[in-house]
Amino acid sequence: MSMVDGHQRYELAPEPPVRRGTASVNVSWADKEVFDAIQWWLTYRTGRPASQWDVFSFILATALENRDSPLASAVLFPN
Repeated sequence: MSMVDGHQRYELAPEPPVRRGTASVNVSWADKEVFDAIQWWLTYRTGRPASQWDVFSFILATALENRDSPLASAVLFPN
């Protein structure tokens, strides 16, 4: 059995079609540089091109799984 990373367990799946207003986020140049670095790292790590969607899914999964994150104890999906 192999280990499954968070970004492989979680997948963002919008209902098509995605409106342009929700598909684009304006960020600072510094944040874009960090995002691009994560995209490069994820591409290198997986051996395949990582889309922006892949990167966002990876960041979100990492935030949800980090026990020190406030999201770890948040009730995001009530029963």
